[in-house]
Amino acid sequence: MKLPTSSQQPPFRQSTLLTSSSFINHCDKHNVRVRKEQMERWHREGLLYPALRLFLRPVELTRIFTNHQGTKQWVWVYRGTEGKFPFTKREKRPYFELESYSGAGDDWLDLWHQGQYDFPSTKRFFRWRERYHGGYVRSRKLLSNSYELFYDKRQLLAVKIILQHEMDIRMFPKEERYIRNRLKKKLSDLHTFLSFYITIEEMEERSSTRIREYFDELLKKETRREAQAETKSFFKLTEQPRLEQESKDLINAYNFTTEKLRNWHHWLGQQSHLNDGSVFRESSRVYLAHLTDAVLVKAEDTNKMVRVLNWFLYFLTGEMETVQGIVGSWIGPHCRFCHRAFIPRANKPTQETCGRKECTAKLRNLNRKPKRRKKTT
Repeated sequence: MKLPTSSQQPPFRQSTLLTSSSFINHCDKHNVRVRKEQMERWHREGLLYPALRLFLRPVELTRIFTNHQGTKQWVWVYRGTEGKFPFTKREKRPYFELESYSGAGDDWLDLWHQGQYDFPSTKRFFRWRERYHGGYVRSRKLLSNSYELFYDKRQLLAVKIILQHEMDIRMFPKEERYIRNRLKKKLSDLHTFLSFYITIEEMEERSSTRIREYFDELLKKETRREAQAETKSFFKLTEQPRLEQESKDLINAYNFTTEKLRNWHHWLGQQSHLNDGSVFRESSRVYLAHLTDAVLVKAEDTNKMVRVLNWFLYFLTGEMETVQGIVGSWIGPHCRFCHRAFIPRANKPTQETCGRKECTAKLRNLNRKPKRRKKTT
C-alpha cells in the first residue's frame, strides 16, 4: 500500500488500525477523553484526519428452507451458493447485509479490500454519517455508500497534542493564531517521526523473524543450549553488523539525527500515565522505582515505542537505555510557569521555561528591572 505523501496524512500500519468507535475506546483506556463530535470537528479543521476510509459493499443473500442441524427451518445463504444445500423452498426476493472486514495482519486491506478505500487527508471534508448496523434488509439502497473510518492507534499522540493546544488557546485567546500555527507544525513533525518510527518497528520485526528462524533450524539438529549459544554468535557476527548498517542508512534516508531522535525519545517518555498532571508527584518516583521494563511496555503503547527506539539507538550509539530510565527522565526540569517537563537546550543548561512564547514572555517580564525614579530636590 502506497500512502499519500502529504504531511497531513497520518502514517499507519494495517495491523494497528482501529475503527473510529474503537479508537475512542482506545483513548479512553489511556485516560484521554474524546468524543466523535470532536473528532469530526478536528477533521473539518484539518487537524486530525482519519488514517483511512474503507467503503463496505452490500452482500446479497437468499433464504432457503432446508434441514439445518436436524431441524427443517429457514436459513440465509449467500446468493449463488444455494445449490450447495438440499432445499425444498427458496425465497425469490434477495436480502442484503454489509460485508465484514478483518483488521488482522499487515496485509488485510490489500488481500480483501483492494480498491475499496481512500485517504480523507487528500479529500475535501465530508460530513460523517453512521453506517447501517442492523441485520439483513431487503433494500440495497439502505446499505449503499456505507463506509468505516479508521484511525491508527498511535494517533492517540496527536489527540494529546491537540487537546493540550486547545487548552492553551482557552488560557491565551489573544495568541490563538500563533498557537494554531504551532499546533499544525507540531502535528506535521509528529507524522514525520511516526513514519520513521514505523519503519524502525518493521526493521526490528524482520530481524526477530530472521533470528527465530535461525534458532528453529538449529533446534532440529542440536540441543536447546547449543542452539542458544550458536544463535548468540550469529547475532554478534552477522545480524548486529547488518542492523548497524541498516540503522545508519535509515536515519540518513529520513534526514534525522541522533539528537533529534532522542528528543522524540524523551517526549514519548513524558506521555506516560505517570506524567499525568502538570506538577510532579513524589508517588510517581516510587512507582517507577519498582516497575520493570516488561511491565511498562505491557502497560502503555508509548512505552513500547520507547523500547523500540532504545533498540534502534543501540545500533547507532552502542548505548542501551531502559524504558524505566526514559520514562523517569521527565523527573527533572519543569517549566517555571506552566509546569510542563522539558529538555533544556544544549546552549542553555540552566533553562527555566519550556521555551513557549507565553512562558518566555512571563520570565522576561519577571526579570525586567523596575525603572529608577529620578531624584527631585
